[in-house]
Amino acid sequence: MALQVALNIHTSPIYQAQRLGSVISICGPLISSLGQSQTPALFFTRVAPQSAVHNRLVADMKRGFKEVEVINGEKGKSGEDMPRGRVEWEGIMRFWGNILSKDESWKGKGEVYEVVR
Repeated sequence: MALQVALNIHTSPIYQAQRLGSVISICGPLISSLGQSQTPALFFTRVAPQSAVHNRLVADMKRGFKEVEVINGEKGKSGEDMPRGRVEWEGIMRFWGNILSKDESWKGKGEVYEVVR
């Protein structure tokens, strides 16, 4: 859901040409893409990088977002689990750090969106 909001917010008449600061998806693929969002996106997945499914998921993300980073969870773990340990969280924290240290125009008017399941 977070990916869809980030993708569609720039096409909304209310928020036209705006973007979110960033969006992170943990094992949740993009459902559909009707354009390309300027919101930087990170996709954490546990699908094997050499699989056709992984290639399709990454291709979908790149169609929907101009800036995409993909993090593959540790080998030997499976399922749609949250990242565990330093190795898996390090990439996410680095992504956020890079976003926060770049251009601050994404902050907009101070609006914050939280998407919870």
